[in-house]
Amino acid sequence: MRINFLFNDIPSYLETSIPTLSVGNNSIDLSHHESNIDSRLFYKFSNQCNMRCEYCFQSEEVKNMPIEPRMLIERLRICEEYFKESSYDRVLFGGEPFIESNLPYLKWLIEETDHNYYAFTNGAFNARMSSFITANINRFKAFIITIDGPEYIHNKRRAIKGINGFKLIIENIKVLIDCGLDLILQTNVDSGNYESTQLLLEYLENELSISKENIIFSLNPVLHCIDNSDELELLENGIKLMKEYGDTTININSTTLQKLEKFLLGNGVSRNRCTIGYDIVADFTTGEFYTCSQSALTSIGVLKNKVSIDTKKQDYYKLANNKSNDSCLKCDLAFFCSYGCYLDSKYVDGINCKIKIRKALELILNNISVFFDLED
Repeated sequence: MRINFLFNDIPSYLETSIPTLSVGNNSIDLSHHESNIDSRLFYKFSNQCNMRCEYCFQSEEVKNMPIEPRMLIERLRICEEYFKESSYDRVLFGGEPFIESNLPYLKWLIEETDHNYYAFTNGAFNARMSSFITANINRFKAFIITIDGPEYIHNKRRAIKGINGFKLIIENIKVLIDCGLDLILQTNVDSGNYESTQLLLEYLENELSISKENIIFSLNPVLHCIDNSDELELLENGIKLMKEYGDTTININSTTLQKLEKFLLGNGVSRNRCTIGYDIVADFTTGEFYTCSQSALTSIGVLKNKVSIDTKKQDYYKLANNKSNDSCLKCDLAFFCSYGCYLDSKYVDGINCKIKIRKALELILNNISVFFDLED
C-alpha cells in the first residue's frame, strides 16, 4: 500500500522543504499547511472531588482548599467579563465540576452567560445535580465521562466512599442518553486494565447500546505515572476493538493518530504536541491561570481583583510545545510525534522516540481502512 497526500493550493509562505516521509511500505507527502490550534477556557471551581482515584495527580491538601462562595462568584464575574468576546471553547473541569457544592457557580454561569459548555466529569452526580443538568441540557455541548472498566475494576480504581459509583454513573448516563446529549465514555488505560476494556465495551453495548451516533467510546492513556501505557500498545489494543466492534464509534487518544487523521482530512499539520500555551485554566479557588490542565505549575497569570495574563509565559509554552529545538526541527517525524510533553520533556530520548513514532505510523497506515472509509 502506498499513500500520498498533496495539497496543491498552499500559500508559498506556508510551504515546507521537508521531504516525503517514508514509513515501512507507505509514503506520506508532507507538502502541507499549518493546522489551526483549538484553544479552550477551562472553568475550575475547585479541586474538590467525590472520588479517590488511584492515579489522581492532585494532593489532598489542594483538594480541600477553602474559599468563600461570594469571592468565587466575583472571580467568575471578572473572568467572564474579560473573556466575554473570546472564541475559546468553554469547558467545565475539576476536581469534579458537578459536586453539589458547585451548584451556585453552575447556576451563575447558566443565568449570567450565554455560552454552551463541555464538561469533564466522573458522572457520579447526585439527584439534585442531575435535575439541574437535565433542566439546562441545551446549555451543554457534550460530557466526557470516565469509566475505568467493569464494575469491580472501576470501583477499585475510582472509589467513592460508601457508594457503588459504577452503578450510579450508569444510571446517570442513561438519563443523559434520553436527553440526547453527546457523550464520550472514556476509559483511562494503563498496564493494569487493558484486558478489562473489552469486557467494559461489551457491557456498555448491552446495557446502553452505545453504538448510537451521539456516543463515542474513547481509550485514554493514563499519563505521568509508573504504569502509563505505551502509545504503540494503546494503538494495537484500540485497533483490535475497532475491528471487533465496527458499529461502535471508538476513539483512540493517540497524539500520533490524531495528528495524522487531521492531516489526511486536509486540516493541516504542525509540530505542536498538544494545546499548552493556547489553553487557559481559570482556577477560581487559587485565583490563578495556568495553561496545562494537568499541572498548576504552568502558571500564566492571576485572577483576583482583575485578570492579568503574562503573554510572554504563554509564548514560552507555545515555543516548547512546537518542539522548537535543534533535534526536533531536523526530524521528519516531528509533525506526527506524540513525544515532547512539557511535563515529561526531560525524559525524552530522541533516538527511541523516532523508533517508536515510526512504528506507530506504520501500524496506523497498515490499518488505514480501520480509521477511514477508503474508495477504490
